[in-house]
Amino acid sequence: MTKYKIAELSKVVGFHRKHQRVPSMEQVEKAYKGAMDGDLDSALRLLDWKRHCFYVKDEYQREVMAKVFEFCSEIT
Repeated sequence: MTKYKIAELSKVVGFHRKHQRVPSMEQVEKAYKGAMDGDLDSALRLLDWKRHCFYVKDEYQREVMAKVFEFCSEIT
């Protein structure tokens, strides 16, 4: 299992980007598996979603974003 330093990842993601669409659960799970296997881009994708997807419209999107937050806490 790969652990990432949140401060290092934060330097790459930044705060200047605008809101993004909430990803699908499949995208989140794929990114998590990649991050756990050591893929830095997958870890950045998860953190990016955590920072920039904040308009959830329904219960499914709420569930997806809860999973994003859970996975981010596991990898950092």
